[in-house]
Amino acid sequence: MNIELITHQPMWLFAALLLMKFFLLLAVPLPESWHGDAWDYVGKARYLYEHGTFPEIRKGPDEEEPFRTADFRPPGYHFFISVFIPLGESNAEIARSVRIAQFGLDAVTTTLLLLIAYSFHPALGYRWFAAFILGLQPWTGAFIVAIVPETLTTILTVVGVLLLSFFVTWDGALRQAMALLGASLLLSLTFIIRPEMILFTFVLLAASILYAVRSQPARNHVLFLVIAALPFLGVIGANMAYRFHAADEIAIFGARPGSSPSGLGLWTGTWIAPQTIKEEIVFGPLRIGPNRFAELPSRMFSDESERDKLLKVVSGVHARGFMNAEDDQMFLKVARERMDRDPLTYYLWQPLYAAGNSWLNLSNAAHYLYGFSHLPRPVSKLLTAAFFGFKLLVLALFLYGVYRIIVELRSRSPEQWYLLFMLLGIGLALMRTLFFSFYYRHAEYRYTTIVWPFILLVALFGVSAIWTSLTHRSGQPLVQARDPIRT
Repeated sequence: MNIELITHQPMWLFAALLLMKFFLLLAVPLPESWHGDAWDYVGKARYLYEHGTFPEIRKGPDEEEPFRTADFRPPGYHFFISVFIPLGESNAEIARSVRIAQFGLDAVTTTLLLLIAYSFHPALGYRWFAAFILGLQPWTGAFIVAIVPETLTTILTVVGVLLLSFFVTWDGALRQAMALLGASLLLSLTFIIRPEMILFTFVLLAASILYAVRSQPARNHVLFLVIAALPFLGVIGANMAYRFHAADEIAIFGARPGSSPSGLGLWTGTWIAPQTIKEEIVFGPLRIGPNRFAELPSRMFSDESERDKLLKVVSGVHARGFMNAEDDQMFLKVARERMDRDPLTYYLWQPLYAAGNSWLNLSNAAHYLYGFSHLPRPVSKLLTAAFFGFKLLVLALFLYGVYRIIVELRSRSPEQWYLLFMLLGIGLALMRTLFFSFYYRHAEYRYTTIVWPFILLVALFGVSAIWTSLTHRSGQPLVQARDPIRT
Protein backbone atom coordinates (compact mmCIF):
# COMPACT_ATOMS: atom_id res chain seq x y z
CA MET A 1 0.00 0.00 0.00
CA ASN A 2 1.23 3.50 -0.79
CA ILE A 3 3.03 4.99 2.20
CA GLU A 4 1.92 8.54 1.37
CA LEU A 5 -1.74 7.46 1.31
CA ILE A 6 -1.38 5.70 4.67
CA THR A 7 0.33 8.73 6.18
CA HIS A 8 -2.38 11.13 5.08
CA GLN A 9 -5.41 9.03 6.02
CA PRO A 10 -5.53 10.55 9.56
CA MET A 11 -5.94 13.96 7.97
CA TRP A 12 -9.45 12.98 6.86
CA LEU A 13 -10.42 12.32 10.48
CA PHE A 14 -8.85 15.63 11.50
CA ALA A 15 -10.72 17.47 8.73
CA ALA A 16 -14.03 15.83 9.73
CA LEU A 17 -13.59 16.97 13.34
CA LEU A 18 -12.79 20.51 12.20
CA LEU A 19 -15.94 20.45 10.09
CA MET A 20 -17.94 19.40 13.16
CA LYS A 21 -16.52 22.40 15.05
CA PHE A 22 -17.46 24.67 12.18
CA PHE A 23 -21.09 23.49 12.22
CA LEU A 24 -21.21 23.95 16.01
CA LEU A 25 -19.89 27.48 15.53
CA LEU A 26 -22.58 28.30 12.97
CA ALA A 27 -25.27 27.00 15.32
CA VAL A 28 -24.43 29.46 18.11
CA PRO A 29 -26.91 32.38 17.97
CA LEU A 30 -25.54 35.69 16.72
CA PRO A 31 -25.67 38.63 19.17
CA GLU A 32 -28.14 41.49 18.86
CA SER A 33 -26.08 43.64 21.24
CA TRP A 34 -22.57 43.52 22.65
CA HIS A 35 -21.60 42.48 26.16
CA GLY A 36 -18.35 42.35 28.08
CA ASP A 37 -15.24 43.38 26.15
CA ALA A 38 -16.97 43.17 22.77
CA TRP A 39 -18.60 46.62 23.05
CA ASP A 40 -15.15 48.24 23.26
CA TYR A 41 -13.54 46.21 20.49
CA VAL A 42 -16.41 46.58 18.02
CA GLY A 43 -17.12 50.21 18.91
CA LYS A 44 -13.58 51.32 18.09
CA ALA A 45 -13.45 49.05 15.04
CA ARG A 46 -16.58 50.73 13.66
CA TYR A 47 -15.15 54.17 14.35
CA LEU A 48 -11.89 53.21 12.62
CA TYR A 49 -13.79 51.89 9.59
CA GLU A 50 -15.98 55.01 9.34
CA HIS A 51 -13.36 57.69 10.07
CA GLY A 52 -10.04 56.08 9.17
CA THR A 53 -8.65 56.79 12.64
CA PHE A 54 -9.22 55.79 16.25
CA PRO A 55 -11.47 57.84 18.53
CA GLU A 56 -10.04 60.04 21.23
CA ILE A 57 -10.09 58.59 24.72
CA ARG A 58 -11.99 60.70 27.22
CA LYS A 59 -9.65 62.22 29.77
CA GLY A 60 -11.30 60.85 32.87
CA PRO A 61 -14.38 59.09 34.21
CA ASP A 62 -17.40 60.92 35.53
CA GLU A 63 -16.85 62.10 39.12
CA GLU A 64 -19.80 60.05 40.33
CA GLU A 65 -18.63 56.90 38.52
CA PRO A 66 -14.89 56.58 39.23
CA PHE A 67 -14.81 52.86 38.43
CA ARG A 68 -16.09 52.77 34.88
CA THR A 69 -13.86 50.81 32.54
CA ALA A 70 -10.75 52.75 31.55
CA ASP A 71 -9.51 52.59 27.97
CA PHE A 72 -6.30 50.59 28.32
CA ARG A 73 -6.38 48.16 25.39
CA PRO A 74 -3.86 48.41 22.53
CA PRO A 75 -5.40 48.83 19.06
CA GLY A 76 -4.43 45.61 17.27
CA TYR A 77 -7.60 43.58 17.76
CA HIS A 78 -9.80 46.58 16.98
CA PHE A 79 -8.01 46.85 13.64
CA PHE A 80 -8.49 43.11 13.03
CA ILE A 81 -12.27 43.45 13.52
CA SER A 82 -12.47 46.54 11.30
CA VAL A 83 -11.20 44.46 8.35
CA PHE A 84 -14.47 42.46 8.38
CA ILE A 85 -16.94 45.35 8.71
CA PRO A 86 -17.20 45.83 4.90
CA LEU A 87 -18.71 42.33 4.81
CA GLY A 88 -21.63 43.53 6.94
CA GLU A 89 -22.01 46.26 9.54
CA SER A 90 -24.73 44.90 11.83
CA ASN A 91 -23.80 43.25 15.10
CA ALA A 92 -24.80 39.82 13.80
CA GLU A 93 -22.86 40.24 10.55
CA ILE A 94 -19.71 41.41 12.33
CA ALA A 95 -19.95 38.53 14.81
CA ARG A 96 -20.40 35.98 12.00
CA SER A 97 -17.43 37.30 10.02
CA VAL A 98 -15.12 37.40 13.05
CA ARG A 99 -16.19 33.91 14.16
CA ILE A 100 -15.46 32.40 10.76
CA ALA A 101 -12.12 34.19 10.56
CA GLN A 102 -11.16 33.01 14.04
CA PHE A 103 -12.22 29.47 13.18
CA GLY A 104 -9.87 29.67 10.19
CA LEU A 105 -7.01 30.90 12.39
CA ASP A 106 -7.57 28.06 14.86
CA ALA A 107 -7.76 25.53 12.01
CA VAL A 108 -4.38 26.72 10.73
CA THR A 109 -2.91 26.56 14.25
CA THR A 110 -4.11 23.02 14.92
CA THR A 111 -3.08 21.82 11.45
CA LEU A 112 0.42 23.14 12.10
CA LEU A 113 0.45 21.35 15.46
CA LEU A 114 -0.57 18.10 13.76
CA LEU A 115 2.24 18.37 11.22
CA ILE A 116 4.73 18.98 14.04
CA ALA A 117 3.29 16.04 16.02
CA TYR A 118 3.76 13.83 12.94
CA SER A 119 7.52 14.34 13.26
CA PHE A 120 7.49 12.71 16.71
CA HIS A 121 6.68 9.20 15.47
CA PRO A 122 6.13 7.61 12.04
CA ALA A 123 3.62 4.94 13.17
CA LEU A 124 0.22 5.22 11.51
CA GLY A 125 -1.65 4.41 14.74
CA TYR A 126 0.08 7.24 16.57
CA ARG A 127 -0.83 9.66 13.79
CA TRP A 128 -4.48 8.61 13.92
CA PHE A 129 -4.39 9.28 17.68
CA ALA A 130 -2.75 12.70 17.21
CA ALA A 131 -5.32 13.66 14.55
CA PHE A 132 -8.16 12.64 16.87
CA ILE A 133 -6.81 14.57 19.88
CA LEU A 134 -6.03 17.77 17.97
CA GLY A 135 -9.26 17.64 15.99
CA LEU A 136 -11.50 17.06 19.00
CA GLN A 137 -9.88 19.23 21.67
CA PRO A 138 -11.83 22.46 22.38
CA TRP A 139 -9.15 24.54 24.14
CA THR A 140 -7.13 26.20 21.37
CA GLY A 141 -10.38 27.48 19.83
CA ALA A 142 -12.31 27.95 23.05
CA PHE A 143 -13.13 31.58 22.20
CA ILE A 144 -13.56 31.57 18.44
CA VAL A 145 -17.23 32.59 18.84
CA ALA A 146 -16.36 35.46 21.19
CA ILE A 147 -15.08 38.95 20.39
CA VAL A 148 -11.83 38.54 22.33
CA PRO A 149 -8.23 38.53 21.01
CA GLU A 150 -7.05 35.13 22.27
CA THR A 151 -7.36 33.23 18.96
CA LEU A 152 -5.46 35.85 16.97
CA THR A 153 -2.75 36.09 19.63
CA THR A 154 -2.43 32.30 19.72
CA ILE A 155 -1.55 31.81 16.05
CA LEU A 156 0.96 34.68 16.11
CA THR A 157 2.58 33.18 19.22
CA VAL A 158 2.74 29.63 17.88
CA VAL A 159 4.24 30.58 14.51
CA GLY A 160 6.57 33.09 16.17
CA VAL A 161 7.91 30.51 18.61
CA LEU A 162 8.28 27.99 15.76
CA LEU A 163 10.43 30.49 13.85
CA LEU A 164 12.46 31.08 17.02
CA SER A 165 13.18 27.36 17.23
CA PHE A 166 14.33 27.43 13.60
CA PHE A 167 16.52 30.46 14.34
CA VAL A 168 18.35 28.65 17.12
CA THR A 169 18.77 25.30 15.33
CA TRP A 170 19.40 26.32 11.70
CA ASP A 171 22.89 26.72 10.27
CA GLY A 172 23.98 29.82 8.40
CA ALA A 173 23.76 33.42 9.56
CA LEU A 174 21.43 34.45 6.72
CA ARG A 175 18.88 31.68 7.41
CA GLN A 176 19.06 32.45 11.12
CA ALA A 177 18.59 36.15 10.49
CA MET A 178 15.48 35.60 8.35
CA ALA A 179 13.95 33.24 10.94
CA LEU A 180 14.70 35.68 13.77
CA LEU A 181 13.24 38.62 11.86
CA GLY A 182 9.99 36.71 11.26
CA ALA A 183 9.85 35.50 14.86
CA SER A 184 10.43 38.96 16.30
CA LEU A 185 7.82 40.50 14.01
CA LEU A 186 5.09 37.97 14.82
CA LEU A 187 5.79 37.88 18.56
CA SER A 188 5.98 41.68 18.73
CA LEU A 189 2.60 41.95 17.02
CA THR A 190 1.11 40.02 19.94
CA PHE A 191 1.59 42.97 22.29
CA ILE A 192 -0.27 45.35 20.00
CA ILE A 193 -3.14 42.92 20.72
CA ARG A 194 -2.58 41.82 24.33
CA PRO A 195 -0.44 44.14 26.50
CA GLU A 196 1.12 41.52 28.80
CA MET A 197 2.74 39.84 25.79
CA ILE A 198 5.44 42.55 25.70
CA LEU A 199 7.07 40.90 28.71
CA PHE A 200 6.89 37.36 27.35
CA THR A 201 8.06 38.41 23.88
CA PHE A 202 11.12 40.10 25.36
CA VAL A 203 12.01 37.04 27.46
CA LEU A 204 11.53 34.59 24.57
CA LEU A 205 13.64 36.67 22.18
CA ALA A 206 16.38 37.32 24.73
CA ALA A 207 16.63 33.67 25.83
CA SER A 208 16.73 32.40 22.24
CA ILE A 209 19.39 34.89 21.15
CA LEU A 210 21.59 34.18 24.18
CA TYR A 211 21.43 30.46 23.48
CA ALA A 212 21.98 30.80 19.72
CA VAL A 213 25.05 33.07 19.90
CA ARG A 214 26.88 31.24 22.68
CA SER A 215 29.52 29.92 20.26
CA GLN A 216 29.23 32.48 17.44
CA PRO A 217 31.47 35.46 16.63
CA ALA A 218 30.75 38.83 18.23
CA ARG A 219 29.52 40.37 14.96
CA ASN A 220 26.63 37.87 14.95
CA HIS A 221 25.71 38.94 18.49
CA VAL A 222 25.23 42.52 17.29
CA LEU A 223 23.50 41.43 14.08
CA PHE A 224 20.91 39.28 15.85
CA LEU A 225 20.24 41.89 18.54
CA VAL A 226 19.58 44.54 15.90
CA ILE A 227 17.34 42.22 13.86
CA ALA A 228 15.26 41.27 16.92
CA ALA A 229 15.08 44.86 18.15
CA LEU A 230 13.74 46.38 14.92
CA PRO A 231 10.23 44.82 14.97
CA PHE A 232 10.08 44.92 18.77
CA LEU A 233 10.83 48.64 18.97
CA GLY A 234 8.66 49.28 15.91
CA VAL A 235 5.59 47.81 17.61
CA ILE A 236 6.38 49.71 20.82
CA GLY A 237 6.47 52.86 18.68
CA ALA A 238 3.12 51.97 17.09
CA ASN A 239 1.55 51.51 20.53
CA MET A 240 2.99 54.82 21.74
CA ALA A 241 1.74 56.61 18.62
CA TYR A 242 -1.74 55.25 19.30
CA ARG A 243 -1.70 56.40 22.94
CA PHE A 244 -0.42 59.86 21.94
CA HIS A 245 -3.08 60.21 19.23
CA ALA A 246 -5.99 58.85 21.25
CA ALA A 247 -5.16 59.95 24.80
CA ASP A 248 -2.54 62.70 24.36
CA GLU A 249 -0.13 60.84 26.61
CA ILE A 250 3.33 59.32 26.21
CA ALA A 251 2.93 55.68 27.18
CA ILE A 252 3.16 52.21 25.65
CA PHE A 253 -0.15 51.07 27.16
CA GLY A 254 -2.97 52.66 29.11
CA ALA A 255 -3.51 52.18 32.83
CA ARG A 256 -5.07 49.00 34.18
CA PRO A 257 -8.85 48.89 33.83
CA GLY A 258 -10.78 50.99 36.30
CA SER A 259 -13.47 48.28 36.42
CA SER A 260 -11.33 46.51 39.05
CA PRO A 261 -11.36 48.80 42.12
CA SER A 262 -8.29 48.34 44.32
CA GLY A 263 -10.16 47.53 47.53
CA LEU A 264 -12.68 45.17 45.96
CA GLY A 265 -9.99 43.38 43.97
CA LEU A 266 -7.78 43.08 47.05
CA TRP A 267 -10.65 41.63 49.08
CA THR A 268 -11.30 38.86 46.53
CA GLY A 269 -7.66 37.83 46.98
CA THR A 270 -8.09 37.15 50.68
CA TRP A 271 -10.20 34.02 50.22
CA ILE A 272 -10.04 30.97 48.00
CA ALA A 273 -12.70 30.28 45.37
CA PRO A 274 -12.96 29.57 41.63
CA GLN A 275 -12.21 32.47 39.30
CA THR A 276 -15.79 32.53 38.01
CA ILE A 277 -17.06 33.60 41.45
CA LYS A 278 -14.46 36.36 41.74
CA GLU A 279 -15.39 37.68 38.29
CA GLU A 280 -19.05 38.01 39.35
CA ILE A 281 -17.85 40.24 42.20
CA VAL A 282 -15.13 42.30 40.51
CA PHE A 283 -16.84 42.82 37.14
CA GLY A 284 -19.47 45.48 37.09
CA PRO A 285 -18.31 46.14 39.81
CA LEU A 286 -20.41 43.84 42.04
CA ARG A 287 -22.41 42.34 39.21
CA ILE A 288 -23.28 39.57 41.64
CA GLY A 289 -26.00 41.69 43.34
CA PRO A 290 -27.03 41.67 47.03
CA ASN A 291 -29.10 38.47 46.99
CA ARG A 292 -26.35 36.24 45.64
CA PHE A 293 -23.71 38.09 47.68
CA ALA A 294 -25.64 37.19 50.82
CA GLU A 295 -25.41 33.51 49.87
CA LEU A 296 -21.62 33.43 49.48
CA PRO A 297 -19.87 30.75 51.59
CA SER A 298 -18.91 31.70 55.12
CA ARG A 299 -15.18 31.15 54.44
CA MET A 300 -15.20 34.40 52.46
CA PHE A 301 -15.98 36.39 55.62
CA SER A 302 -14.33 36.55 59.03
CA ASP A 303 -17.71 36.44 60.74
CA GLU A 304 -21.35 37.30 60.15
CA SER A 305 -20.88 40.92 61.19
CA GLU A 306 -18.33 41.36 58.41
CA ARG A 307 -20.75 39.79 55.94
CA ASP A 308 -23.53 42.17 57.06
CA LYS A 309 -21.22 45.19 56.80
CA LEU A 310 -20.17 44.36 53.25
CA LEU A 311 -23.70 43.37 52.25
CA LYS A 312 -24.85 46.90 53.10
CA VAL A 313 -22.21 48.25 50.72
CA VAL A 314 -23.29 45.87 47.96
CA SER A 315 -26.94 46.80 48.44
CA GLY A 316 -26.06 50.49 48.20
CA VAL A 317 -24.08 49.95 45.00
CA HIS A 318 -26.96 47.94 43.52
CA ALA A 319 -29.51 50.64 44.36
CA ARG A 320 -27.28 53.47 43.16
CA GLY A 321 -26.16 51.71 39.99
CA PHE A 322 -22.44 52.36 40.47
CA MET A 323 -19.64 52.05 43.02
CA ASN A 324 -17.95 55.06 44.58
CA ALA A 325 -14.62 55.54 46.36
CA GLU A 326 -16.18 55.22 49.83
CA ASP A 327 -17.58 51.78 48.94
CA ASP A 328 -14.19 50.63 47.70
CA GLN A 329 -12.48 51.93 50.83
CA MET A 330 -14.71 49.70 52.94
CA PHE A 331 -13.60 46.63 50.99
CA LEU A 332 -10.00 47.84 51.20
CA LYS A 333 -10.22 48.18 55.00
CA VAL A 334 -11.68 44.68 55.39
CA ALA A 335 -9.10 43.22 52.98
CA ARG A 336 -6.16 44.69 54.91
CA GLU A 337 -7.52 43.39 58.18
CA ARG A 338 -7.84 39.89 56.71
CA MET A 339 -4.33 40.08 55.21
CA ASP A 340 -2.86 41.05 58.59
CA ARG A 341 -4.58 38.08 60.24
CA ASP A 342 -3.81 35.57 57.49
CA PRO A 343 -1.06 36.73 55.09
CA LEU A 344 -0.37 33.23 53.73
CA THR A 345 -3.79 32.96 52.12
CA TYR A 346 -3.32 36.17 50.15
CA TYR A 347 0.34 35.78 49.23
CA LEU A 348 0.61 32.02 48.73
CA TRP A 349 -2.44 29.75 48.99
CA GLN A 350 -4.85 31.83 46.92
CA PRO A 351 -2.38 32.38 44.02
CA LEU A 352 -1.50 28.67 44.06
CA TYR A 353 -5.18 27.79 43.93
CA ALA A 354 -5.74 30.30 41.11
CA ALA A 355 -2.85 28.78 39.15
CA GLY A 356 -4.30 25.28 39.51
CA ASN A 357 -7.86 26.41 38.85
CA SER A 358 -6.82 28.18 35.64
CA TRP A 359 -5.99 24.72 34.26
CA LEU A 360 -8.27 22.37 36.20
CA ASN A 361 -11.78 23.66 35.50
CA LEU A 362 -14.88 22.67 33.56
CA SER A 363 -14.45 25.46 31.01
CA ASN A 364 -14.91 24.32 27.41
CA ALA A 365 -15.41 26.08 24.09
CA ALA A 366 -18.64 28.11 23.98
CA HIS A 367 -19.77 26.35 20.80
CA TYR A 368 -19.30 22.95 22.47
CA LEU A 369 -21.30 24.07 25.49
CA TYR A 370 -24.06 25.39 23.23
CA GLY A 371 -24.20 22.03 21.49
CA PHE A 372 -24.33 20.22 24.83
CA SER A 373 -27.22 22.44 25.98
CA HIS A 374 -29.50 21.00 23.27
CA LEU A 375 -29.01 17.45 24.50
CA PRO A 376 -30.94 15.80 27.35
CA ARG A 377 -29.56 17.04 30.66
CA PRO A 378 -28.05 13.67 31.73
CA VAL A 379 -26.24 13.42 28.39
CA SER A 380 -25.05 17.03 28.63
CA LYS A 381 -23.68 16.46 32.13
CA LEU A 382 -22.01 13.24 31.01
CA LEU A 383 -20.31 15.00 28.09
CA THR A 384 -19.15 17.84 30.35
CA ALA A 385 -17.65 15.30 32.73
CA ALA A 386 -16.07 13.42 29.82
CA PHE A 387 -14.38 16.57 28.53
CA PHE A 388 -13.08 17.30 32.02
CA GLY A 389 -11.65 13.78 32.05
CA PHE A 390 -10.20 14.48 28.60
CA LYS A 391 -8.53 17.61 30.00
CA LEU A 392 -7.09 15.65 32.94
CA LEU A 393 -5.71 13.05 30.53
CA VAL A 394 -4.06 15.69 28.34
CA LEU A 395 -2.53 17.46 31.34
CA ALA A 396 -1.21 14.13 32.70
CA LEU A 397 0.30 13.35 29.30
CA PHE A 398 1.78 16.86 29.25
CA LEU A 399 3.59 16.17 32.53
CA TYR A 400 4.86 12.88 31.14
CA GLY A 401 5.93 14.70 27.97
CA VAL A 402 7.93 17.17 30.07
CA TYR A 403 9.64 14.20 31.73
CA ARG A 404 10.47 12.66 28.34
CA ILE A 405 11.90 15.99 27.12
CA ILE A 406 14.15 16.09 30.20
CA VAL A 407 15.29 12.53 29.41
CA GLU A 408 16.02 13.56 25.82
CA LEU A 409 18.04 16.57 26.97
CA ARG A 410 20.22 14.41 29.20
CA SER A 411 21.57 12.62 26.16
CA ARG A 412 21.67 15.52 23.71
CA SER A 413 21.51 19.31 23.51
CA PRO A 414 18.22 20.79 22.23
CA GLU A 415 19.45 21.05 18.64
CA GLN A 416 16.28 19.46 17.26
CA TRP A 417 13.90 22.29 16.38
CA TYR A 418 10.87 20.48 17.81
CA LEU A 419 12.56 20.05 21.22
CA LEU A 420 13.38 23.74 21.39
CA PHE A 421 9.86 24.64 20.21
CA MET A 422 8.39 22.65 23.10
CA LEU A 423 10.90 24.02 25.63
CA LEU A 424 10.01 27.60 24.71
CA GLY A 425 6.31 26.72 24.91
CA ILE A 426 6.71 25.16 28.35
CA GLY A 427 8.56 28.27 29.52
CA LEU A 428 5.81 30.53 28.16
CA ALA A 429 3.09 28.46 29.85
CA LEU A 430 4.91 28.65 33.18
CA MET A 431 5.53 32.40 32.89
CA ARG A 432 1.92 33.18 32.01
CA THR A 433 0.57 31.03 34.83
CA LEU A 434 2.81 32.70 37.42
CA PHE A 435 2.19 36.19 36.01
CA PHE A 436 -1.59 36.04 36.12
CA SER A 437 -1.82 34.13 39.41
CA PHE A 438 0.85 35.83 41.55
CA TYR A 439 1.38 39.26 39.96
CA TYR A 440 -1.73 40.32 38.05
CA ARG A 441 -3.81 38.25 40.49
CA HIS A 442 -6.67 37.85 38.05
CA ALA A 443 -6.42 34.54 36.19
CA GLU A 444 -9.35 34.29 33.79
CA TYR A 445 -9.69 30.88 32.18
CA ARG A 446 -9.23 32.35 28.71
CA TYR A 447 -5.71 33.48 29.58
CA THR A 448 -4.51 29.88 29.16
CA THR A 449 -5.74 29.73 25.54
CA ILE A 450 -2.50 31.10 24.10
CA VAL A 451 -0.39 28.27 25.55
CA TRP A 452 -2.78 25.35 25.03
CA PRO A 453 -1.12 24.51 21.67
CA PHE A 454 2.15 23.87 23.50
CA ILE A 455 0.43 21.83 26.21
CA LEU A 456 -1.17 19.61 23.56
CA LEU A 457 2.04 19.18 21.59
CA VAL A 458 4.10 18.22 24.66
CA ALA A 459 1.33 15.78 25.60
CA LEU A 460 1.55 14.18 22.14
CA PHE A 461 5.33 13.99 22.53
CA GLY A 462 4.67 11.97 25.68
CA VAL A 463 2.26 9.76 23.74
CA SER A 464 4.91 9.17 21.08
CA ALA A 465 7.31 7.92 23.76
CA ILE A 466 4.64 5.57 25.11
CA TRP A 467 3.88 4.42 21.57
CA THR A 468 7.54 3.64 20.94
CA SER A 469 7.76 1.62 24.14
CA LEU A 470 4.61 -0.40 23.38
CA THR A 471 5.56 -0.97 19.76
CA HIS A 472 9.02 -2.26 20.61
CA ARG A 473 7.66 -4.57 23.28
CA SER A 474 5.18 -6.14 20.90
CA GLY A 475 7.81 -6.56 18.22
CA GLN A 476 5.70 -4.77 15.63
CA PRO A 477 7.66 -2.98 12.90
CA LEU A 478 7.59 0.80 12.72
CA VAL A 479 6.04 2.32 9.59
CA GLN A 480 8.64 4.60 8.05
CA ALA A 481 7.54 7.91 6.56
CA ARG A 482 8.92 11.35 5.78
CA ASP A 483 8.82 14.07 8.40
CA PRO A 484 5.94 16.38 7.40
CA ILE A 485 8.04 19.44 8.29
CA ARG A 486 11.58 19.68 6.97
CA THR A 487 14.01 22.37 8.09
